[in-house]
Amino acid sequence: MLMFEDPAPEEPLPPRKKAKISLSSREARRFALITIAIAAVIIAVASSRAHFKLAAHTPGDMPANARWLFTGRDAETNAKVGLWAACWLNPTQSTDHCRIADQSGSEQFDGDMLPLNAAQTAVADKDLQIAAIDPSTLWIRGMHGDLPVPMLLLDNGTQLVPVADREGLQKRMARGDWQAGLHPRFRGIAQQ
Repeated sequence: MLMFEDPAPEEPLPPRKKAKISLSSREARRFALITIAIAAVIIAVASSRAHFKLAAHTPGDMPANARWLFTGRDAETNAKVGLWAACWLNPTQSTDHCRIADQSGSEQFDGDMLPLNAAQTAVADKDLQIAAIDPSTLWIRGMHGDLPVPMLLLDNGTQLVPVADREGLQKRMARGDWQAGLHPRFRGIAQQ
């Protein structure tokens, strides 16, 4: 049987010396100022980028309630492509004024609209929330030379059409002469 001897006690290590960093008060102030300046630059850049992401794509003359209707991506740049749409109450005309613009702010439509339903009058501002729809069905055959006109669907199910086309579109709806391929979401509402 083997017996192991207790190892001899090791000598204790000498205590570690702590590294001392001493800065003069002038160096400390300079370090603090540089640190604060770098932090301020980082915060300024981050906040300006966040603001740019939110505001750069919305055309400047569109109201705050504008809704982005995504239509796809640009084949060359892979940038988002779509339309901005917004409506607000025009109390002097008793209509809803709507504006549709592309992502660069180029106006596609700017005019007064009313609900397609003959019993409805202008929609109140609080209810003018444009629904997320398939933008390919945004334009329908109008009454003037069959030029396309917008039909905006609101979150509450109301369909807004241009005032100039409203009566003709109501008659077309009554005859069942709707545009072929109308979005099913519109079809269900139009038949009610």
